[in-house]
Amino acid sequence: MKRVLHIILLSCTRATELIEKDIYFKLSVVEKIQLTVHAGICGMCHRYRKHSRLLHQLMIKLHLHDHEHEPPPIPGEQENMAGLKEKIISRLEEK
Repeated sequence: MKRVLHIILLSCTRATELIEKDIYFKLSVVEKIQLTVHAGICGMCHRYRKHSRLLHQLMIKLHLHDHEHEPPPIPGEQENMAGLKEKIISRLEEK
């Protein structure tokens, strides 16, 4: 019985690792069960999970919002950069 409880119940440290892993990767079935059981028992980890998800969603919204307001590229800027690169390379080769 002790062995089964040890497998099912997680430490808070391991639970927070799984909470963060769940945001970016798919958890295994065992990890999902372990995390669900732990978060159901531990109020602190339950709140951490909610706050972690909220923070991740807010960061995505902030990132998308920032990229909406980027200035449009200057016409001909790429061509000017290519010409500048060629000038630098030719001057370096002269020396």
